[in-house]
Amino acid sequence: MDTPSVLNRGNKLIASLGALIVVIGFCASVVLSGLATSSDKVRVDQLRLSEFKSQFTQIPALVDTMLLGTQLNGFDSNKVRVAEQVNALGSGSVDRTLPIDWATVDRFLAGTKQEIKAISVNQFDEAAHIRQVQSEPAFNTAMRSMEARNLSLNSEAKQLRQRSQTVRNTTLLGAGLLVLLLVIGSYRSYEIVAHREQAQHARDISGLRFAALVQDSTDIILVTSRKGIVTLANNACKETWNISPRECIGKPILDLLTTSDQQELSDAISATIASPDHGLDASIRLELKAGSKHTYQVHIRNQLNNVHIGGLVFTFHDVTERAAVQEALSYEASHDRLTGLPNRSLIQVRITEALKRAKSNHSLIGALFIDLDNFKTINDTLGHEMGDALLVEVAKRIQRTIRPSDTAARLGGDEFVVILENTQDSAASIAIAQRLSEQFARPFQLGDELRIITASIGIAISDEGDTEPSDILRKADVAMYQAKKDGKAGYSTFDPSMSMK
Repeated sequence: MDTPSVLNRGNKLIASLGALIVVIGFCASVVLSGLATSSDKVRVDQLRLSEFKSQFTQIPALVDTMLLGTQLNGFDSNKVRVAEQVNALGSGSVDRTLPIDWATVDRFLAGTKQEIKAISVNQFDEAAHIRQVQSEPAFNTAMRSMEARNLSLNSEAKQLRQRSQTVRNTTLLGAGLLVLLLVIGSYRSYEIVAHREQAQHARDISGLRFAALVQDSTDIILVTSRKGIVTLANNACKETWNISPRECIGKPILDLLTTSDQQELSDAISATIASPDHGLDASIRLELKAGSKHTYQVHIRNQLNNVHIGGLVFTFHDVTERAAVQEALSYEASHDRLTGLPNRSLIQVRITEALKRAKSNHSLIGALFIDLDNFKTINDTLGHEMGDALLVEVAKRIQRTIRPSDTAARLGGDEFVVILENTQDSAASIAIAQRLSEQFARPFQLGDELRIITASIGIAISDEGDTEPSDILRKADVAMYQAKKDGKAGYSTFDPSMSMK
């Protein structure tokens, strides 16, 4: 994901946090508004009480003014004004929500009215008496009641102001802390989101680069899961195996390969899984088409823990030509160039292996040492070319005579050897020697001539003391020379007494 997308997601997160702040602020404002309303109600009650108190306390002074008016000839106007004031404070016109004992107020007002009435008829002594008897207790009681209520309202207003201030301070502190936490959290969230997006972007870029490199490779590259299911294949599959990458994906890798080395490849896969971050090489031969086999050098790399790959990476490098050259060189190094039979070095390896098998299954091996009689005469009279042709034909007749389990080799010149496995005595070796003598009794076609070429054959059977190829070959060689001494064109079996001659 690109940077604008990351910023957009960060802005959405900050907007959500801002909306949360607004909701919290609204709730706080509702609480503060309720406290303010309660405080305003208390203040209104205080004002109304103060107004009533002011009017209430003015009544005695008004009565005194009215009394003074009699002396100043202003009685009538004062009387009217006092009467209006008393009527305004009457129980019928006063707000009953004020916390005053209205029965006492009514008695006070009644006494006041009597006092005014007495004054109006110039009964000042009577008015003074009424005021002294009735007004003062009621007046003082009402005043004390209003003072107490005023103190109560003042205390309540103070408590409301304190509560409001506490709520306001707490709200401001909480809002400040919340804003700070939200800013820190949003910044941290932005960093986390940005880091994740950058990591994902890096993985995507790395994956694209890997895919691009894989697709352009001339080697076949496959990526599989731990279970061997192909998850990626490059275009070389189509060019080399004639299988499209899409056809490869989703299939087990072993199902794609027609090879006699499947078990070896399966073992290599298991070994690679067991060794994380290590590679393993194997050579396999694939039969891509009927009769068409290719040799591949396969490199397997365990990348299961790699977040960009997450699988096993197989690289198939075609080494058919190189393998063919190596195979040809190896064949030439171990086979006779003229006859195609194994040479001395390879037959020694075969004899060593045969001796080990014979020891394990309690059997014996036989060795036939074959030497052509008078081969030098053929070279001298007919030439080396005809001599080579004779050797080739001799090799063919030997191979036609021996069993599939036996091995024939050319030691050099006109010397050949046959190794027979799984024998218990010399009977089988003698039978092969007799058949070979019959083969040599038939004439060989050498150019325009037919020639009878005989051979002397020495037979030796291994024993427990034979541990090296030279041991049994030496015995067969001694027996062959004995056959030549006996007149050639025959065979002789090794006897321990021959070694003394």
